[in-house]
Amino acid sequence: MYPGGKTPGEFFLEENTMKNSVLTGLILVALLACTGIVSANMIANGGFETPVIGPSWTILSSVPGWTLDDGEIEYQLQNTVGLTPYEGVQYAELDPNYNVRISQVISVTGGSIYDISFAQSCRAGDPNLPSYLGVYWDDTKLGQTTCTVLPGQGQAWATYMYTVTPASDADVTITFRDEGVSDSYGVLLDDVKMEARQDPNPVPEFPTTLVPVTFIIGILGLVLFIHKTE
Repeated sequence: MYPGGKTPGEFFLEENTMKNSVLTGLILVALLACTGIVSANMIANGGFETPVIGPSWTILSSVPGWTLDDGEIEYQLQNTVGLTPYEGVQYAELDPNYNVRISQVISVTGGSIYDISFAQSCRAGDPNLPSYLGVYWDDTKLGQTTCTVLPGQGQAWATYMYTVTPASDADVTITFRDEGVSDSYGVLLDDVKMEARQDPNPVPEFPTTLVPVTFIIGILGLVLFIHKTE
């Protein structure tokens, strides 16, 4: 008599399905164990979702996470200029009345690889396009990006990324600065991220390959055991 009044065929089908599910899960775990891990976003309030504004736009003299080096920043919603935020429901403009720069101080580890990414757009009615955004690592300019709305085209977001590997541990200032004409039509910025791609200085008490190799051998042994019991 099989559990639940099942026929022999139903019982063995259910048992094999469960074993296959376990097997698939173990393989996925093994793959994940061999995959590099990217850290969480190191930028605070990178989507400019705090504070919450309404109903359209607000000029702010301070916002959580960011230092406003030139005074003010403008938060906008989708209905402000008809542009859907790249992520979330809000984004920032860096020329509310004049060009501004915003920054954050981030602690970094020497030798680690950091990716700095963001989404940029511009105002369709800006009489002085293209707009320009400067990105800085301390006093080093990583680059300058531009935005132009072509005739007959609507606004859109473009994404950019810079990769930096610092030589030593440090507290660095990441800065975004509007470098276009100061005319109250500024760079639009959203989804700012900074992520560490790897940990360059692990401090194991035994060879670094021991744990992953042992883990994978254990997984393979369990897989073989499951196959033998089928």
